[in-house]
Amino acid sequence: MLCRKNVVHDNIGVTSNLNHHIKNLHKTEYNEWSNKSKKLERQQPKLRDFIAKNTSLPSASKNSYPIGHQRQKELLDAIVQNLILELGLPLSLVERSAFIKIMSSVDPKFSITSRRTLRRTIIPSFYHKMNDLLKEFCSTTEYISLTLDIWSDRRTRSFCHAIIDMQFKSYVLCFLPLSGSHNSEKLLECYNFKLLMNFKY
Repeated sequence: MLCRKNVVHDNIGVTSNLNHHIKNLHKTEYNEWSNKSKKLERQQPKLRDFIAKNTSLPSASKNSYPIGHQRQKELLDAIVQNLILELGLPLSLVERSAFIKIMSSVDPKFSITSRRTLRRTIIPSFYHKMNDLLKEFCSTTEYISLTLDIWSDRRTRSFCHAIIDMQFKSYVLCFLPLSGSHNSEKLLECYNFKLLMNFKY
C-alpha cells in the first residue's frame, strides 16, 4: 500500500485515474514498476511470432517424388476421387494451409497439385475416363432405361441430367443447364441435340 488516500472512481465506476495518481505522487515506485514491466515484455514471446511459427507452411521438400511416381499418383487420385468427387469439396482445398500441412504429415515427399492443374488437366482426364467406361457399359447392354431429371438450384437456374438404369445400376449420363420454358418440345430438344450430342457411343 503506497498511501492512505482513497481511490477516486470515474463516472462509469472504473479506477483509470489510479495510474495517473501513482505516476504523479509515487514516481520512484512507478518507475520501478514500469522498468520491471518493460523487462518482462521484452522476455515474453510476441503473439505475432507465435502465430507465424505455428501457421507457416511446410517448405517444398528437395526429395519430392519425381513426375509419374506411383506413390505421387496414388495420393493425387485419392484426393480427387474421395475428397473432390465423392465428398464434393471445392478445388481450392489444395490451396488451404491446413490441407497442405496434413498432406505433408501423410507423406513429406508428396507434391501438392495446383487448383489450375486440377481444373484444366486432372478433372477432365477423370471425366473422359469415366465417360469411356460408361460408353463401354452401354454398348454391352441389350436394354437401357433413360430418366430425365430437371431441377433448379438456389439461384433458380435450371438443370437437367439423364440417368441410365440397367440391372439395378444407375449412372448419370449427362448434366446440362436448361434455359427457357420446360415444355415437351424444349425437353425433346434438350434430349436430342444436347444430351445425346454430349454422349455418343
